[in-house]
Formats: sequence, structure tokens, C-alpha cells
Amino acid sequence: MTGAEIVYYPESEVVLRQATPRWWQQKQQGYRWDRRNEGSKKVKAGVCVVCMRSCKTVDFGRYETGGYRRYFDLDHCDACKWWGVTETVYDPDVRPFSAQISWGILKRFAVSAPDAPVRILREYLLKNYSAVGCISAGKAEELVLSVFRDVFPKAKVYYFRGGVYTADEGIDLVLFHDEANVFAIQVKRRTSRRSEPVEAVRSFVAALMLNGIRKGIYVSLASRFTKLAEKIPGNAHLKELGFELQLVDSEKFYALLRECGCRPPISPWPVFMNDYDSCSDEPYFKRLKEEYRTH
Repeated sequence: MTGAEIVYYPESEVVLRQATPRWWQQKQQGYRWDRRNEGSKKVKAGVCVVCMRSCKTVDFGRYETGGYRRYFDLDHCDACKWWGVTETVYDPDVRPFSAQISWGILKRFAVSAPDAPVRILREYLLKNYSAVGCISAGKAEELVLSVFRDVFPKAKVYYFRGGVYTADEGIDLVLFHDEANVFAIQVKRRTSRRSEPVEAVRSFVAALMLNGIRKGIYVSLASRFTKLAEKIPGNAHLKELGFELQLVDSEKFYALLRECGCRPPISPWPVFMNDYDSCSDEPYFKRLKEEYRTH
């Protein structure tokens, strides 16, 4: 499973290339350049240049004043989510026309990669949760941080000591509702789905005491806690001291992940609509606007 890959189109990266009259003539004839190879071959219009499946082309914006005209059309593949925008300008005072194309960049990440985007990782794990043991320890903390921020939208969730690779004194994250409701969070990534040992939970309780925090959430990506570990939250002495401890195993965390789901992606192509009110009212284009966040 460590070799599994996530494929995605980045939220903020685009490639820009100035189109030539030759390119425009061939597009008019029903072809376009393969944008992966910077024009090394031609692909029929209406075909995705990444997965070679049929993709939709819509005209979504135009601006006209006198002889100056500016048009935008969008290519979008429902299968792999590749997108491309062609901006065409007709300016008789400069030259007959010019065109510029922009498109998403295909990237691949191993599930275990420390730089895998957490939003894409969440989307992948919703469908392939068995791979959760493959993610890096730092990415596990970032994943829990992201999910808890969505589960508790009115609270503040942040790193206890700066970031993933900072010494944390046994506490990874803090969940802050108000002064009376401050929860310390410890995250343990497990490469195998064995039980979470009682010693690790006891160490977390000690970390709570040393840092003066009386509420804690221990998140383990192991399949379960040992029976001795499960008894700690109900310990009478801890309750007398005012300690409150919650244990979240892998199954419970997956339930939280499913509860909050995955936020819609941000795609760069909606920025091309910002300055133009004349956009397509085609049902397909309206659905795309709902599918993607525009900010």
C-alpha cells in the first residue's frame, strides 16, 4: 500500500503558454496541442489531454467593446478533473487576434509522502481508509488537525509547540473552546493495526499533569486500545483530580472523517471569471461552479 499514488490537480498552480496563430488554426480545424508535451502532438478537441477521455468545452465569458473582443472557453474533464482555459483576444489596433491557454498541472504523491496535500489525502482516505497506516507521522498530526477544525468549527485548533517537527512535550495539538474548555490532543500514527498500549496513554496523562491541562483527547490510528488503556479514562483518582480523558481509535476517527467529509476543491480557473459578468448559463457550467469553491 505504501506504493499507492494520489493524483490531483493543484489548487493554485497553472501553466501559461502564449498560443501561436498556427495553434489557433489547428484548434479551429478540430485539433489542439497536447499540453503535457508542449505541442509534441495533436489531440482531437473534446478529448482530455491527460486521460484521453471525452471532456466538455463551454464558452463561459466574453467582453466586447467596439472592435475589441475577449473570449474565454473552458475545457473540463469529469473523469480526472483536468481543466484548461483558452483566452482569445481580438484587437484590430494591435493584431488580428492572440490567444493564451492555461491548464492544471498533474501531480502525483505517494500516500506516505510528507508533502501530500492534506485535503487530497482526506479525499483519498474517505475511499481507501485501509491506507491510513501508510501516512507519515507528521501528516497524521496534520490530518487530525484538519478534521478537528471541521468537527469543531467554533473552536481553535492549533499545534501545541509551533509545528509538526517541534518538540511537543507529549502533546501535539490544542483544542480551545474557552478558558474552561481547553483540550490537549496527542496523535499516534501506527503502521500496523495493532492495539494502542497502555504505557503510551499513561505517558499522555503525565504530560497533561506537567502542563497543567486537565482535559485530553488521545487519537490513535491503531485499530483499538488495550483493555488496560480503556480503563484509564474511568480511573477514580483522575476524576477526583478533575481530569477528563477521551480515547479515539482508528474506527472512531474514520467516523469523524466521514462526518465532516472533504471540502470542495479550489480550482484556479474560476479566477478568470472575476472581471466578467457575462458567464455561461449552461447547466453543466452551473454545476461546475457549485462543485468547486471559487475562493
